[in-house]
Amino acid sequence: MAKIAVYLADFNPIHVGHLEFALKARDKYCLDKVYFLPERNLQDGEYYVHLGHRVSMLKQALKPYPKFNILESDYRVFDLNKTLPKIRQKFSSDQLFLLMDLKTYSRFKLIKNKAFMLGFFHIVIGLTSRLELQQLKDNSDKQLDIIFNKNLAINNQVQSALFKNKFTEAGLLKSVIKYSLINWLYVSLDN
Repeated sequence: MAKIAVYLADFNPIHVGHLEFALKARDKYCLDKVYFLPERNLQDGEYYVHLGHRVSMLKQALKPYPKFNILESDYRVFDLNKTLPKIRQKFSSDQLFLLMDLKTYSRFKLIKNKAFMLGFFHIVIGLTSRLELQQLKDNSDKQLDIIFNKNLAINNQVQSALFKNKFTEAGLLKSVIKYSLINWLYVSLDN
C-alpha cells in the first residue's frame, strides 16, 4: 500500500508556497507520490490563467521532484461530492492524503455523506497564520493535520506580478517566468 497525496488547489500559477507545502507534507508523512490536481475553472480572483497554461507551468515546476505529478479532473470546478469518490476509486488500495489550503477546505461543508467520505482521507491543511488556525478550529468538525507555510499567502502577489511583467517579485518560480516569457502569456498594457 502506497502513501499517496492529492493536492487540491487552483495553482494560478504554481509558486514557491505550493512547492514548500507539498515538500513539507511529503517529508512529514513519508509520501510515495504527490499529485497536484488543478481546478479547471477558477471561481474568483482578478487574474485568471487558463488551465492549459497552468498545467504547462506545473509540469515545468514539478520536473525536479520525481515524486510529484499532475492529476487532472473532468469536472469544471471542484465538486467534492464527485471528485473525492473518483480519487478514492483511482487509488483504491493506497493510503490517501488530501492537501489543501483553508479556502479549498471550506468547501467540505457542502459534501454529502461527509463523515463517510472523509473517513477515506487523511486531511492536511496548509495555513499561513495563527489567525487561520483559529478560523479552522472554529469551523471544523474533524481532527485535521496542519502544516504552517507563510509562503502560501503570496498567491495574489505572484498573480499580479506575472500579469504586469514584474518578474523579480518574490515567490515566482524560475520555470514559471521562463514559460511565461517564451509563450508571451502575460503582456503588460501599461508600457
